[in-house]
Amino acid sequence: RIDITDRDIDLLALTAGNSTQLASRDEVTAGSFSGVRLFLNANPGVIDSFVTERSGGQVSLLDEGDLFADGAFEVDDEDTTRVTIDVDLRRGLRAPAAAGGDYVLVPALRLVRDDAVGTVRGTVAASLVTADGCDVEGEPTGVGNVVYVFTGNVTPDDIDNLVPDPLSSARVVLDADSGDFDYVAAFLPAGDYTLAFTCQGELDEPTSSDAVVFSATALVTVTAGASSTANLTATAPDEPAWSSCPSGASAVDLTNRSFMLTRIAGDPTPASIRDNAHDNQQFAAGTLGAGCRRAWPDSASGGHQPVL
Repeated sequence: RIDITDRDIDLLALTAGNSTQLASRDEVTAGSFSGVRLFLNANPGVIDSFVTERSGGQVSLLDEGDLFADGAFEVDDEDTTRVTIDVDLRRGLRAPAAAGGDYVLVPALRLVRDDAVGTVRGTVAASLVTADGCDVEGEPTGVGNVVYVFTGNVTPDDIDNLVPDPLSSARVVLDADSGDFDYVAAFLPAGDYTLAFTCQGELDEPTSSDAVVFSATALVTVTAGASSTANLTATAPDEPAWSSCPSGASAVDLTNRSFMLTRIAGDPTPASIRDNAHDNQQFAAGTLGAGCRRAWPDSASGGHQPVL
């Protein structure tokens, strides 16, 4: 047992691959170990271990259960062995059960060898972070913006102690210099992973199954000792098919023209046409039915855009 006294550790500062040293090589005797167990100074109603709430107030933190991080490793007199304990606060930190109660930290730890893990980093499209239905409390960098990391190629799900549960997660933060929304998921064992972004992470309660929406996913391979990149982007909507519109509209050959069909759904009048220089295209023109979709070429955006 190694006693660490007079040491304040801010777990929220130890994200995105950051860590702090708990014990040096000189403090650990040579031998075989099955894991690391943490003992906290955490007493009911006492501000020894605590949670700082958004209001700035401090609430006592208790540890519940055995805070044991399982993972075998060897320490000898010649080589250096580095291991890291990954504390998953998203899964392990529980809010007070009643007003005036204590926060509780339940076991949600992983032990990894530093030479066997890698990192994934990347960006999340701004349109995903600010989309309708996001739980951002009026802030584009709200705490609900999270990338979940699942082992293997899976369909993502919320944290609910059912398969598949994420191995880890990473908060998405705004880089003030680049304007990008960045994330870093660290201490991942080598292998294949599914990344899934949600802007509703704050609504995910680890003790229940919640209807959290994942708006983007990506597959990535992690290599030990290396950093991989995976960007999460918005998926473009499918271009509407011609068959979705009523038959009988005449085909018009507009040479070197592009045009846009616009109308209000339910309006029986023919669609209006706006001409612009463009390549040869064949399009249907005429009266559109309610809710009928057309597409027009848009050289500025490099693709076809739908319009009702």
